[in-house]
Amino acid sequence: MTLLKRVLLFLKKVQDSAEKIDVITYEMMQSWQQELSGLLKNENKVVNPDPIYKYLKGIVKKQLTRKSLQKNFKGNTLNFTRARLTENSQKYLDERVMFSVSLIQHNREQQVNATLKRFAGWLSAIPTNSVSEAKEKPKEAVKDIIKPLIRQTFEERRVLIDQGHKLSAAVNEAIAQDQGAICVEWHSHWQEVNYNYRKTHKERDRKLFFYKDNYFVQNGYIKKDGIQYINDIDGFGQEPFCRCYGTYFFTLYDIPESYLTKKGKDYING
Repeated sequence: MTLLKRVLLFLKKVQDSAEKIDVITYEMMQSWQQELSGLLKNENKVVNPDPIYKYLKGIVKKQLTRKSLQKNFKGNTLNFTRARLTENSQKYLDERVMFSVSLIQHNREQQVNATLKRFAGWLSAIPTNSVSEAKEKPKEAVKDIIKPLIRQTFEERRVLIDQGHKLSAAVNEAIAQDQGAICVEWHSHWQEVNYNYRKTHKERDRKLFFYKDNYFVQNGYIKKDGIQYINDIDGFGQEPFCRCYGTYFFTLYDIPESYLTKKGKDYING
């Protein structure tokens, strides 16, 4: 029997009971809410981390392909082995699985609570003792009452997509810092249809952000005036549902000369 059918039968039972009494007491409402809560929580079993782990591991595997690494990292041969890359990525993968499970479980609890509130609203409008017709019969009310749970699959998919972006961003940032990235070029999806971009992120699109502790930045190869630092802003994927990403640069040859001091220009000109 589907959840919709079970809740519908429950609402009919509640309405039948209400029609036989003079007034709905607080104790009755609590008892019905507890019964409905138990029914809903049977649908919200403990989150299984295995499919989440499989999904996010697939993202890491795809990210560590040669094609993906060449797209995200310019002017660098990535001087470490695939085994080391995989090892470094594993801790971020485990972390994102943990956050995903926690968020999904929290969302499920919120959806149950929202459903209980909708039920209480419906219950408050039921006439007792058959004094009049119910404004909204169970068959008409049930879909609205369980609407938060109907959205559950969509919300959980959004959590996984968001955590996937956060995982990719964390892995890329770890690689960049390990390999001594000089700067990163910001890419925003602000031109994508229906993407709810942030204005601040749109303004960063195609701009370079430097690492404060990079050797070339610290030692006068890069102009200090007018440059921006990645250390001073929120990073890729840190904000909820942010899909921005970066292209990392490791050599002065890949950086526009307008960013270079005389020392930097002399360096690249030999």
